[in-house]
Amino acid sequence: MSVGTGIVIGLIFLGLIWLYVSTWQRWRWKRIILWCFGILIVPILGFFGWLWTTSYMESRPYVEEQMWI
Repeated sequence: MSVGTGIVIGLIFLGLIWLYVSTWQRWRWKRIILWCFGILIVPILGFFGWLWTTSYMESRPYVEEQMWI
């Protein structure tokens, strides 16, 4: 990580803290965090489900439809 990347990530983090401090009484932060968590978890679970399904289907025997010459 370069210095510029560290500065950008640090400023984003400080910006999120500032946003929380200035809106903690007006916004429903638990609901926002749960939605963000759900938005991240659903694609990850779908990806691992796809990996499991493809590995399972490749391990099963299948019918040869054509002979190799």
